[in-house]
Amino acid sequence: MKLIILPLLGGFHLRFPQYNSISLRDALASFHTEALVVTVIEAAEFKTSNWQHTEEIALAMSIIPWARLKKIPYYGLLEKSPDPKAFDDFYRYLKEYNYDAEKLTKLARHYKDIEELIAQSLDWQQVHQELLPKMRFYLEMRENYFEDGPATDWLRARAHTLTQSILNLPHQHLAILASLEQAPFLEDALRVAGLNPHYLPPPAISEEAKERAILDFAFNLDHPNPANVLASLKTINKAEARYHEANILLRHNHIREAWEILEEASHHDFSEPYFLPSYLLTRLGQLRDLTGRRSLALKAYQAVKALDWAAQEALEVAEQGLKEAFRLEPDSS
Repeated sequence: MKLIILPLLGGFHLRFPQYNSISLRDALASFHTEALVVTVIEAAEFKTSNWQHTEEIALAMSIIPWARLKKIPYYGLLEKSPDPKAFDDFYRYLKEYNYDAEKLTKLARHYKDIEELIAQSLDWQQVHQELLPKMRFYLEMRENYFEDGPATDWLRARAHTLTQSILNLPHQHLAILASLEQAPFLEDALRVAGLNPHYLPPPAISEEAKERAILDFAFNLDHPNPANVLASLKTINKAEARYHEANILLRHNHIREAWEILEEASHHDFSEPYFLPSYLLTRLGQLRDLTGRRSLALKAYQAVKALDWAAQEALEVAEQGLKEAFRLEPDSS
């Protein structure tokens, strides 16, 4: 059996241009995998659209849509904690009674090292050669201090159980998509089972990956030079680029221009990526409110609620928009 492990980094993919969701998809394509193993989502969740609420946005943004398009099978093999409350209870108990304070301090210090590293914009090599080793060191230290159990959320035991499920799959060429915390112990468990998993080298940077980096960067509205970001977005002929343009323009009080751009975008296909329909319609409703088009704003908010899937944040904003017209907060500066 030939295996690779691809570490997932949640929302940090938006901040890592060289490790974004398209880069991961391109790496998988170069591996020519027979199937995907997804260790962060249950199989049952894939039967509805609710799986898209996952924090591992690379799955919903690019990887699962790509697998479906290519007809590559994927397996949700989430191995749940035997007691989801035990982990938090364990550390709360230690802190309340001041047990093992020195160990907790050391663990916190090493976890802070991880947080400081991941706060940077990491490339593919840094993720694999710096971030993963730091996470492994932290996990092994925690396990050495408190053993594999409530203190580790049974992470190693669950990795071994997951490995058995992987061995039972009818494939010899598998890509395993695991969270940063899962990857080190899962690698160990696979080696114990006589397998030799490895991590992929960086893929060639495609034009689509570069485009994705621009779109991801645009999510951050606090740009030091918004004109440059707007110029980059104009080179991308996608509804998502128009959505980000409108957000930046609204941020800088160019309300009518933002509305015109998003109104036009709403008359074309804006079904991808997965979050865009609910986000775009919500923002369109707000811009219609701001330009005195309340009846049309209500239609946009209602359309959000009618979607097969909508981001929770968008649903909440749409609900509020149905109750009262959107207004900008006064500038406190």
